[in-house]
Amino acid sequence: MRMRKVYITDHNIISSLGFDSETNFKSLLSNRCGITEIKNDDGKIFYSSIVDKEKLNLEFLKIGDVEKYTTLEKMMILSVEKIIVTSKVPTSENTGLIIATTKGNVDTLSPRSKFHKDKKRVYLNALGKTVQDFFKFKNEA
Repeated sequence: MRMRKVYITDHNIISSLGFDSETNFKSLLSNRCGITEIKNDDGKIFYSSIVDKEKLNLEFLKIGDVEKYTTLEKMMILSVEKIIVTSKVPTSENTGLIIATTKGNVDTLSPRSKFHKDKKRVYLNALGKTVQDFFKFKNEA
């Protein structure tokens, strides 16, 4: 039996503006800004765009254990999950995954992070392996 080739070109964005590409795009079109005033632990105020971790954890609870993953890992896994569900194409041993991030797994750099002692987790290949393992993909991300 000859297998047919399937190529999926899809995307998803999780940001302070929303948890999918469409919501992010609509937010931009309506001139909504994801940058807000934030007060850090020592009371200093700064402005940044931060994903709502409570909302992220609530969404992630639907598919996995929030305690096992960093913020970025949860965002990546939720994005891949959305793409798999939306595409309606089953994954197989031939499934490939390409991931991209602009900042990496920086949560692991903070001494206050429970993932801080696992120094290798900061690297992009470790992030790819975490996503690969979650979905049981055979191919390296």
